[in-house]
Amino acid sequence: MIRMKKILLLSLLYLLSGCAHLKNNIPEFGTHHAQLLGSWQARGSLAEHAQSHYGMNASFIWRQKNQNQYELMLLGPLGSYPTLIRSVNGRATIRTQKNTYYLVRSGMQFWRNRNSTFSIKIPILQMPYWLRGLPAPNGAHSMRWNTNGTLRQLQQFEWTIDYLSWTSVKNQMLPKQLTMHNSYQTLNLLIYQWII
Repeated sequence: MIRMKKILLLSLLYLLSGCAHLKNNIPEFGTHHAQLLGSWQARGSLAEHAQSHYGMNASFIWRQKNQNQYELMLLGPLGSYPTLIRSVNGRATIRTQKNTYYLVRSGMQFWRNRNSTFSIKIPILQMPYWLRGLPAPNGAHSMRWNTNGTLRQLQQFEWTIDYLSWTSVKNQMLPKQLTMHNSYQTLNLLIYQWII
């Protein structure tokens, strides 16, 4: 009887140590993003679909210089219609291909094509967080996880962000493909290069 208790106890300890080992293999949220809080860059493509107008496609380059300074360059097909959105300390400006500057006062930015037949609404204040798979600060959110510990879905403000695939860059898991949508618009993003 005592021998049976010892075997049962050893089996239970072995089983628990195996579970602890599996848990340690799943990255904890936020730890693999710690180095990205400084400067980083993401290059990719963006496709927008909206109920009120025809969609658009663009290439983008996001340059995050620090937590308070970034640049977002949007380029239409074949490099046409370049638009630069720059923010320093929460004050954003938009420069178009005609060197027209607009001061932006809210967290949503607009990019219009040359004929102003459509616009794209981008949650610019939240994007540096959402691109990295993080919730934006100061906002309620809910999250769902994949079995490997990567984020599957983030809901914040009026947006739902689905993380479709991830990539490893310098031992950090970063989003590769994501879809952002709300009741009137869908943004599909494919990030083909991270520089960290």
